[in-house]
Amino acid sequence: GDVFEILFQTGKLRLEMGDPQAARPLLERAVRLRPRSGNSQRLLGDCYLLLQLPEKAIDAYKKAVKANPGDSTALSALGGLFDEKGENPDIALVFCRESVRLSPDNPLFRRRLGGLYLKLNRLEDALSEFEQAGRLGQDCTEDIDSVRGRMAERS
Repeated sequence: GDVFEILFQTGKLRLEMGDPQAARPLLERAVRLRPRSGNSQRLLGDCYLLLQLPEKAIDAYKKAVKANPGDSTALSALGGLFDEKGENPDIALVFCRESVRLSPDNPLFRRRLGGLYLKLNRLEDALSEFEQAGRLGQDCTEDIDSVRGRMAERS
């Protein structure tokens, strides 16, 4: 039936099991039942992202952030998607910075932020984020070497 919690939890489990195709209709129905549920919007965004539907993912993540401005996962994902789309890098940077402010121990968020800094040629900031992501368990060796190489060329 159309019971939000059952649809949401089943969709979440399908997504965790690596089956976004099966999760999609469940999460879409859950969102129709509770459009202001930030968690269901974020999971739907994750699902769309896995299904390579970036525009739909962006829309779902925006709704997730509107419902819950403290959703660091949705903020980081939005920043990454805006960057991939070639949107204004300052907007992507705002989303990624906020995600790191909210979840400073998330290495993926720090790596995304470092990548944006690198694209903006803010090498010291990029290096700092990549090093922090490395300390948190993300393998950023190539990124760090690349930034250091560019810094050496600059000086």
